[in-house]
Formats: sequence, structure tokens, C-alpha cells
Amino acid sequence: MADSALQQKLRERRERAELDALAEGLGDVGVGFGGLPGGEPAWVGAAVERAQDIHTEPDEVIGDGASAGELDAWMRDTLDGSGVVDHFYVKSHVTAAPWVECRVGGREGWGALVRAAVEEPWIFLSADLSRMVVISETEYHFAAYRSRA
Repeated sequence: MADSALQQKLRERRERAELDALAEGLGDVGVGFGGLPGGEPAWVGAAVERAQDIHTEPDEVIGDGASAGELDAWMRDTLDGSGVVDHFYVKSHVTAAPWVECRVGGREGWGALVRAAVEEPWIFLSADLSRMVVISETEYHFAAYRSRA
């Protein structure tokens, strides 16, 4: 029994450190850490699986030789064109905070913050939980997959 209590404390400490690192990495872009209001919509899991299927063609691509600025602009344009703008959620790798609420407004460089703080693939969900973009890095390019509820 003592071992499981110790393991629980260690897990909580590790998750708290991961959450602190995530919050620090996102800076003022990340405004909320936890779950989604009302929970994760049922369609999200299937959409992520579709995006990760090697047979699914991406909706948008940019070469892996793109500069950080070009990649930032491409991510912003891809999300904007999908209706995932300014206020959205990003799927995190932190168990204690599976989704991070982000508000980017007109801030430049938010894409670099997300890429550095959150493990790839980057899964963006609109604030109204109706649209999603999954961006992943492949061997020769970055690929974006769009989905709707």
C-alpha cells in the first residue's frame, strides 16, 4: 500500500513538473490547462486516427526545409483557413492537462512556442469544438489534416 501511495506522489510530482514546463514554454499564449468544456467531442478521436493513417492524403503540405518563419506563417494560414483562429485548444502530452487553451490574437511567433512546448503531432481544436487541424512532420514535409464535427 505504501508503494502505491509513493508511486502516486511521484506521478503527481512528475505531472506537475511537466505542466509547469508546458506553461512556461507557451508563455502568455497558453491561458488554460486541463480538459475541454464538456469533455472531448466523440468525433475527435476518429479524426485524429484518420489524420495518422498513412493512406490519408494531407489537405496542406509545406516542405521540411521551410524556415521557422515560413512554417509559422503556413501553420497560421492553415489554421485560419480551417476556422481555427486566435482562440483554440492544443492537445498536449501532459496527462494532467490533456488540452491547453490558447489565445494568440495577432501575436507573432506563437507557432514556434507551440512547436517547442507541445510534442508533435500538433492537434488544434477550435474554441467552439467544431473544427480541428492536425499537423504532423513526415520524412519530407509537414502535413496538415482538416476535420469538422
